[in-house]
Amino acid sequence: MFVYEIHIPAKDEDLWDNRLSLAEPATQVSTRIDPETISIEATFPDDLAPSILQMAYGGTLKPLIATGLTDGWESLPAMIGSRFLVIDSRDSNPETDRIVLQISDKEGVFVGHRHPTTLACLRMMHDLHDEERLPEAFRCLDVGCGNGILGITAGLLGAETVDGLDLCQDAITTAKANAARYALPQTRWQCTDLNNFITKQTYDLVIANLFSDLLGKSFDSLHRWLSPNGYLIISGILQRFKEPVLSAAQEANLTIIESRQRGPWITTLLASNGQRDTSAAYFSR
Repeated sequence: MFVYEIHIPAKDEDLWDNRLSLAEPATQVSTRIDPETISIEATFPDDLAPSILQMAYGGTLKPLIATGLTDGWESLPAMIGSRFLVIDSRDSNPETDRIVLQISDKEGVFVGHRHPTTLACLRMMHDLHDEERLPEAFRCLDVGCGNGILGITAGLLGAETVDGLDLCQDAITTAKANAARYALPQTRWQCTDLNNFITKQTYDLVIANLFSDLLGKSFDSLHRWLSPNGYLIISGILQRFKEPVLSAAQEANLTIIESRQRGPWITTLLASNGQRDTSAAYFSR
């Protein structure tokens, strides 16, 4: 994986959106540095497309490991609270009393079970459940579900309904197959985006493990799907983007309860304004 970064005039943002859509990066994050300047950071599976961009327009190109984005990654197996053990899809099942989360992958689908943002979401979900902050039969929405590990874990924690959505059809196919392995008929998976997702219900738990630029634009929708006493877990936030993302959450009438950091990655628990969470456990972590 390679990361291409360039600073551009703000007036050229649409032009660069078109250039990058043709280059097909795996991820793209745009950050406004000042009123006239935008920083673009795009991740590519190899260096062919970004090398062409660099030769044509300048900018910098680094291997992903050199950017610090892999800092904080955990080796597997990884323990989640007192209940789960996450292992790699290629590992053999260990002898354990824990529920083993072994989620299959597919090329081109985000390998969530090995990423620190996913593991942080799993731990936060586990804590919410064990501290009885979720209803016994809660409703969960997994936004950007990837291979389905977060929604599947919600089902194993007792969710009566789990809806997952992702733009990638391969992700939806993989999530369905993984949920079937765990015999979770209450899970439903849709290939769609946030703007076109349709639901007639709200959710006690909404999880959005997305990149910072998408999160910043999505809080109105995420809040609309949240039940009055529900919780929103957001992750995928690089530390340098924490302040603008959480400011956008507060502007959408969401209350910040807690943030956790591993390496450069931030995971945050939020709730609707008006829901007071005075748990000493949460504020002391």
